[in-house]
Amino acid sequence: MKADLDALRASLGTVSNMSNANLERSLTAATSWVRDRVYPQRFEDDETQEAIVLLASRLYKRRNSPEGVAGWGDLGVIRILASDPDIRSLLEHKLDMTHAGVA
Repeated sequence: MKADLDALRASLGTVSNMSNANLERSLTAATSWVRDRVYPQRFEDDETQEAIVLLASRLYKRRNSPEGVAGWGDLGVIRILASDPDIRSLLEHKLDMTHAGVA
């Protein structure tokens, strides 16, 4: 699998071509973020490419959630998590901590 616009569109469902600029911006940001953090030899792995698509999907959808609020539910505000456990799991053994740093 390659993290590209087609993979991102498939992940999001049908997205019109009018969204290409936003999709490309999200994909570029996600690719850069992951490239800066994983070992270069692990960048082309399927798991790494899937993490890029998941992150790009989050970034794309984030445009519609100001202040981190995704919506309202029966119990009140539905907030967006600061990090995605699926992305973290896909990348956990591929991170180059000499570049990623430790927070």
